[in-house]
Order: sequence, then structure tokens, then C-alpha cells
Amino acid sequence: MIRAFASRKVAELVVSGHFKAESLQSLCIGSVTFEHAYRTLGIVTCELFNGCFARTPSAVHTLTMTRCGPASVLKVLQSLPPPSDRDEGQALTALDVRNCDITGLPELIVSQLTALTSFQLSECRKLATLPSSLGQLTSLRALAITGRSRIVPLPDSLGQLTALTALNLSQCTGLTALPDSPDSLCLLTALVSLNLCGCRGLSGLPASLGQLAALTELNLSECAQLTRLPDSLRRLTALRTLAMVSCTASAALSASEYSLGQLAALTVLDMTECRKLARLPESLGRLTALTTLNLHTCKALTCLPETVGGLAALTRLNLTRCRMLTRLPESVSQLIALRELTLDMCTRLTSLPDSLGQLQALTVLDLTKCRNLARLPESLGRLAALATLDLHMCDALVCLPETVGGLAALTKLNLARCHALTRLPESIGDLVALRELSVDSCTRLASLPEALGQLQALTALYVPHRRALTRLPESLAELTRLTTLDADGCNNLVRLPEQLGHIGAITKLHLRGCNRLAGLPDSIGRLTALTALELGACSALTALPDSLGRLAALTSLGVTQCGRLAALPESLGQLTALPSLDLSDCRALTSLPVSLGQLTALQTLNLSRCAALVALPDTLGQLAALTALNLTDCCALTALPRSMGELTALTRLSLKKCCALAALPDTVRSLAQLTKVNVEGCQRAVAAELRSLDAVRTVMHPSNFKSKMMVNTERGS
Repeated sequence: MIRAFASRKVAELVVSGHFKAESLQSLCIGSVTFEHAYRTLGIVTCELFNGCFARTPSAVHTLTMTRCGPASVLKVLQSLPPPSDRDEGQALTALDVRNCDITGLPELIVSQLTALTSFQLSECRKLATLPSSLGQLTSLRALAITGRSRIVPLPDSLGQLTALTALNLSQCTGLTALPDSPDSLCLLTALVSLNLCGCRGLSGLPASLGQLAALTELNLSECAQLTRLPDSLRRLTALRTLAMVSCTASAALSASEYSLGQLAALTVLDMTECRKLARLPESLGRLTALTTLNLHTCKALTCLPETVGGLAALTRLNLTRCRMLTRLPESVSQLIALRELTLDMCTRLTSLPDSLGQLQALTVLDLTKCRNLARLPESLGRLAALATLDLHMCDALVCLPETVGGLAALTKLNLARCHALTRLPESIGDLVALRELSVDSCTRLASLPEALGQLQALTALYVPHRRALTRLPESLAELTRLTTLDADGCNNLVRLPEQLGHIGAITKLHLRGCNRLAGLPDSIGRLTALTALELGACSALTALPDSLGRLAALTSLGVTQCGRLAALPESLGQLTALPSLDLSDCRALTSLPVSLGQLTALQTLNLSRCAALVALPDTLGQLAALTALNLTDCCALTALPRSMGELTALTRLSLKKCCALAALPDTVRSLAQLTKVNVEGCQRAVAAELRSLDAVRTVMHPSNFKSKMMVNTERGS
């Protein structure tokens, strides 16, 4: 198969499959001649060429071979014209061999690729050797040999690639050492990037590494056998990024205490998942250009050196899952540029230094799951730039310092699952920028301070699963920007503030599982922006206020498992935007309001297990958009209204266990869209009536409902 990209001047040609042309030089498709017309040639999954490629056109600058057999690769390379046959400016500059089953490359052919600037050998898993002639590619700037090749030694001639700026040997799992001879690696004085990620057999680095004076990026991640760094590392004065992610054998960063500190240009040091790293050298503090220090999951690290305070440019310090870390040095307060400090899951950390308040640039402090952190320093309130404070699951934290009110820039405060927290300070009302506050599952927090009403910027308040909470402060009504109030599972909450309706911006009100809440304030009708009201499992709720009908924007109303709810207000019909109504398990509900028919947007109506429901209103037929009606286990329902035949959009109907239902109205014949009906547990007469309908193909008899639950009805044309 041949694919050409572009129009009359073809820039790229891809050949795939068993292509059998005699020569691509004379190949024409339509009015497009490929000779000297394309600069990129891609060959995909070609096992045999049968004489193809007598000579690859000299205009080709980029050649890619993917999933080709060794014979095909050899033929293509042999077809390349020698440098003497090419015009000036016409030479192959990029060669990419991917997923090809080659074990090596011919010395002679490689030596002729003198114009190459980019050479990639990726996922060639049988590749065992590189030709010595590789050193003759003196124009080469990028060399990549990646993807689990079998290469063990690299040729010493590598040092002749004096123009090389990027060397990528990632995932060369068989590589055990780099060449250390005087005429090899150390001569790559232009090298900027060296990637050894995933060289899992590499146990050490040569001393000559220090002669790579231009090196700015060194990636040693996943070198699982690497136990030490050479002292010559200190001579890499241009190095800006050092990555040692998952170097699991490294117990110390360097054999020399001083080498690391001499990397004056280093800006990023990533030691993520160095699980045996027990200490950092004191010289760390001399890395005055370092901006990011990542020690995520260094599980053996017990402390940071006091010299860490010398990292004057540090903006991000990540100590997540350093589970042996018991304290931070006082010198951490000297990190004047620090913007983000992450201590997530430092489970042995019991306190923070009192000098923490000196971190004037700090915007994020993450203490998630610091389960033994019992207190926060009073100086916390001096963190004037702090925007996010995350204390999620700090189980031992009893209170916040009064000074917390000084966090003038704080926008997010997460106290979820702080199970020992008994109160919030009144000074919390001074957090004038706070937009999100979560006290989810703070089970001992019995009340919220009235000062909460001063949080004029607050848009989201999460107080769910607060068993001790009996009321919400009246000042809540002053939160004029609040859009989300989540009090799900507050099973001792008795009432809501009378002035709740003053929160004009609220769009989501969640009260699910507030099983002592007996009613809603009439002012709820003033929440004209409310789109979601969740009242599920409010088992003490006996009625809904008439003002409910004024919630014109409501699109989600959940009233499931309200076991004492006996009636719905007539104003329900005013909720004309409501697409679904779930009243399942409202076992005391005896009837539905006549206004139900006004819900013109209603698509699903769930009345399952409304065991006391004896009838449906005739206005049911006005629900022109209704597609699903669930009456499962409505065991007191004796008849369906004739207007049901007007539900022309209805596709699903469940009458499961409607055991008192003796017959269906004859108007059911008009339900042309009905495709699924469940009549399990109904009287036999109901199934018989469905069988009598001409368009019904299958009726499941009640006694046969062991495996199939739905009756499928298919309408003919």
C-alpha cells in the first residue's frame, strides 16, 4: 500500500505491506511524479521488497522504518545513494528505525550516513551491538537508542560525535556500564542532555562524566542498581536538572558530601521513590539556584539537613509519603521563595517549626493524612500569601490556632475527617478571601461559629457526616455568594436557619441522610437559583413547604426514602424545568398532587416502593416528555388512569409486584414507543392483557420470572 501526503508536490510518502514496484524512482500516481518530489519516506511493516528500492531518491531527507524485517532494513539502507551521488543540500539527515527485528547495522553503510543529524533506534529489542563506524557521523546532534534493546557495550567511537547534544539511552536494560576510556564519553563536550532512564543494569557512572561541561539535563530515573554517584559530578557546573526517580538502591545521594553542593546551576532535583534514601548531604544547602526539590515517597528519610535553609531560590518542596520523617528543621523558615510545601502522608510528623510563619511566599501548605500532627504553630497566621491549607485526615488535630484569621489570602481550607477537631476559632470569620471550607466528617465538631457569616467570599461549604452537629448558624444567611451547601449525613441536624432563603446565589443544597430534620423553612422558596435539592433519607420529613414551587430553576429533586412524607404540595407543578423526580421508598405517600401534569420537562418518574400510593392523578397523561415510569412494589395501587395512553413518549414501564393491580386501561394500546414492561409479581390478567395487544411479541408469565425480568414489546410498522 502507498500513501502520499500533499498534492502535486508530495512532501511525504509512506509505503506499507508487501510492495512490489521495481523502483520508486519511476513511480507515478496520477499526475504526481515521486522522483525528487518528496523529502520524507516512511516504510511500515514491509517484510519483502522483491527488487524495490534500486536507489532511494536523493531528495529524501527523512527516512523512517517501522516493524520491518532485517532483510528489508538492509535493502533499504543499501539503496541509499552514496554522498558522491547527491547534489549539494540533498542528503539524508534523519533516520528513524522503530520496532525492527535487527541485531546490528552494517559498518560500511553507517559510515556513509555522514550528513545525519538525528539517528533513532527505538524498540529494536534484538539489537545487541552498534558499529564502530558510528563515530564517523560527525554531524550527528541527536542519538536515541531506546526501548529494551540488548546492547551491553557502547562503542568507544561514541566520543567522536563532537556535535552530539542529546544522547537518549532510556530503557537499555542490558547496559551495565558507560565507556570510560579517555577517547570516549568524556569527549562529548557539546552534550546537553543525557537520558539513562530505565537502564536497570547500570550500577555506576564513569568518573569521566564530570567532563561533560555543557550537560544541563541528566536523567538517571529507574536505574535500580545505581548505588552511588561519582565525585566528578561536582564538575557539571551547567547541570540544571538531575532526575533520580525510583533509584531504589540509593541509600545516600553521593559518595562525596561536597559533590552535590557544587552544582551551582541546578534548579530541579527529583528523588521521587528513592525508597532507601536515608539522608541528604549537608552540601545540599549550597544549591542556591534550586527551585524544585522532590522527595516524594523517600520512605527511609528521617530528616532534612539543617543546611536546607540555604536554598534561597526553592519554590517547591515535596515530602509526600516520607513516612519516617519526624520533624522539619527550624532552618526551613529561611526558604523565603518557597511557594508550595507538601507533607502529605508524613504520618510520624507531630508538629511544625514555630518559625513556619516566616515563609512569606508560601501559597500552598498540604498536610493531608499527617495523622499524628496534634497542633499547628501560632505563627501560621503570619503566612500572608497562603491560598490553600489542606489538613484532610489530620486525625490528631484538636483545634486551629486563633491566629488562623490572619491568613488574609486563604481561599481553600480543607478540614475533612479531622476526627479530633472539636471547634473552629471565631477568628475564622476574618478569612475574607475564603471561597471553600470543608469540615466533612469532623464527627466531634458540634457547632459552627456565628462568625462564619463574615466569610463574604465563601462559595462552597461542606459539612456532611457531622454526627454532633445539631444546627447551622443563623449567620449562614449572610453568605450571599454561597453556591454549594452540603450537609449530607448530618443525622442530628434538627432544623435549618429560618433565613436560609437569603442566600440568593445557592445552586446546590444537599441534605441527604439528615434523618432528624422535620421540615424545611418556608424561605427556601426564595432560592431562585437552586438547581439541585437532595433530601433523600430524611426520614423525619413529613411535608414540603408550598414555597417549593417557586424554585423555577430546579432540575434535580431527590426525595427518596423519606418514609414519613405523606403528601407533596400542589405547587410541585410549578417546577417546569424538572427532568426527573425520584420519590422511591416514600412509603407514607398516599397520593400525588393534581399539578403533577404541569411538569412538562419530566422524563423519568420513580415511584417504586411507595407502598401506600393508591392512585395516580388523571393529569399524568399530560407528561408529554415522560419516557420512564417506575411503579415497582406499589402494592396498594389498584388501577392506572386512562390518561396514561396519552404518554406517547413512554418507552419503559415497571409494574413489578403491583399485586393489587387487576387490569390495565385499554388506552395502553396507544403507547406506540413502549419497548420494556416489567410485570413480575402482577396478577395474571395484567400479563394476559399485554398478550392481547397485536404489537406485543413476547409476554413473560409471572411464574416464569426467575431469570428474565422485563417484558420486551416491539412495535411493528
